Amino acid sequence: AHRIEDYYTRDRSTPREDAYWGFRSDITASFGVEEDGVTTIAFRRKLDASEPTDHSIVDDEMTVIWARGQEPGMYVHSPASGLEQGAASDPDFYRPDEIKYHGKKDQRGGQSDAVLGWIDRSGRAFIADMWIKGYTAPELDSNQDISDTSVVLEDGVVTVKFTRPRVSKDSQDQSLDECLHFLYPIKGGDVKAVSKKIGKHDARPEVSDQKICIRSCRSGADVPGDSSDETGSKVRVTTARTTTTTTAKPQMMMDVELKFIDVGDDFKIPRKNSPEFNELSERVKRSVTSALTSVPGFEDVSVSDFEESEEKELIAKLVVTLDHDTVSKEYKGRKTGGESEKAKAMVKQALQDSVEKGHVGELRVDPQYLIVGNPVVQNETAATRVASISDSQLKLYIVIGCIAFLVLVAVMQASCSIYRLNRRSTASKGHK
Repeated sequence: AHRIEDYYTRDRSTPREDAYWGFRSDITASFGVEEDGVTTIAFRRKLDASEPTDHSIVDDEMTVIWARGQEPGMYVHSPASGLEQGAASDPDFYRPDEIKYHGKKDQRGGQSDAVLGWIDRSGRAFIADMWIKGYTAPELDSNQDISDTSVVLEDGVVTVKFTRPRVSKDSQDQSLDECLHFLYPIKGGDVKAVSKKIGKHDARPEVSDQKICIRSCRSGADVPGDSSDETGSKVRVTTARTTTTTTAKPQMMMDVELKFIDVGDDFKIPRKNSPEFNELSERVKRSVTSALTSVPGFEDVSVSDFEESEEKELIAKLVVTLDHDTVSKEYKGRKTGGESEKAKAMVKQALQDSVEKGHVGELRVDPQYLIVGNPVVQNETAATRVASISDSQLKLYIVIGCIAFLVLVAVMQASCSIYRLNRRSTASKGHK
């Protein structure tokens, strides 16, 4: 059997499946075979890339990187590792069919320009031009090229504003004279107010679906900012982290269970709500989401809990959420209850297609284990509930309402009669 997947890495860090970054696999067909120590891989995909995790294949010179795995007894490291020297703590570090990280130290996730802003618990605002040279905390840029800065928290919305040159000669700034994908760390880590350091993000940053073009205002583009020559033009950038409140809408929710395997002999389920638990939840969510994006009305998947199976494997308890209105429109005209049955079948089939292959997204799963519960509709509006009442039910409610009204009238009439009798009796005693 062969496994050929669509992966992406932005530098020398470990490649991740496109689903890890929130996108999808663009491979439409693949084939792989190994003969006489030679591995041959063939795949089919579109030439034009539509996502930031893909590069277009163009009719021009292109750079192609061949990453060859380490073979037992044929290790290649510079400088030599403990494997070559016979002093490795784990002689079986390189196992069959595994992708290992092939960079070192600050080669992971490096060379990124960033502007960070926050408001700490005491209400003080901070904003600075930063530089990320690896998978480490951002560092202050030696040249602070931003001005007209402000950070405001209002109604649960943090708005960060700043002005900076579009084209910069600073080696630690990314010029904005070309269209680029923007990265938004919407769930940052803990902030240390004194050292101005920020911890690792609690959730995977969001990447803009399309490249964002920031052009000079003088060129006629509708971009707010100062106008000047091409090399000195500045752009006013506003970004915000929002907390929104929306009117509740009916949602169709169902419980799902998957069993993840090969989690490691020493693996222990992290404490709920701990950073490790949240990080594991995000990995599972990304992987499962990639398998459900084709389901009509799919909105979200969340992890409710993790359990350990008898085989010491990881069972993830999930909640899949669909938009009830979309599901209803998709299966309009079916008999009562048909939409729930069909939605459950669609979710189960979408997951089964991945589970049968032995992996969901970047995580390996037990091909024989998949549980999908019955859908439950929550947050129904009053209008939805009234609309769902049948004619016979409506007639019954009207009859019950009329009877209740007549009983109420009878009780009131009896009360009045008793009151009058009591008054007459009291009056008669008074005359005597």
